[in-house]
Amino acid sequence: MGLIVLVLAVVMAYRVGHGQGLMQEDNPQAVKAIAGSSMATDPVYRQLRQRVAVLERTLIIEREASEQVRSTLHDMEQRIHQLTEELDFYRAIIAPEDLERGLHIHRVRVRPDPVRSGEYLYHVVLTQVQGARMAEGVLRLSLKGHQDGQPVRHDHGAIFPDETGGRPFSFRYFQALEGRLVLPEALLPEQLIVQADPAGGLRSTERSLPWSSLVSSSAP
Repeated sequence: MGLIVLVLAVVMAYRVGHGQGLMQEDNPQAVKAIAGSSMATDPVYRQLRQRVAVLERTLIIEREASEQVRSTLHDMEQRIHQLTEELDFYRAIIAPEDLERGLHIHRVRVRPDPVRSGEYLYHVVLTQVQGARMAEGVLRLSLKGHQDGQPVRHDHGAIFPDETGGRPFSFRYFQALEGRLVLPEALLPEQLIVQADPAGGLRSTERSLPWSSLVSSSAP
């Protein structure tokens, strides 16, 4: 009896092996499908795939978090720079020991008008150090550069059609003046000249600033 069972087992094994050999020769895709289904049902393989999926998701989250941190740091650096400028400004007003007495052009900023091409928005801050009275006068801006290959200078009235006589100011400690200047056609600006002419015996003050540095420093 045992011998019969052994013989039957050998025959069945031969037939199964022979059938699988024919399958490999005649239908290799079926073999791959069977192998793939075997791997898919393997618990270790499933665990590895789940682990890969978790790692990929973790990597995406960490990248997004890194971008958020980088953006936050950039915003914080800009805010610190702004606060430092404000601190220096108010320190100059409250404790102006290092500044000469009289009228000062403390800050000048220029940036392109986001709506009107060829026009720029300016921001000028005037301060008075150890002033016992009101500082009153006129602020004038002018542009130096090249136009049609020739050096030119456009005074306040040429770049401010509505303010031919200048921009009046009146303050005790400081004043911020803002407005819009129009760049003359075909002008290649090189310098912005800011001049404050006070009345009543105070001394005039003037600053000449490179146009390129003004515009580039105001870029976002």
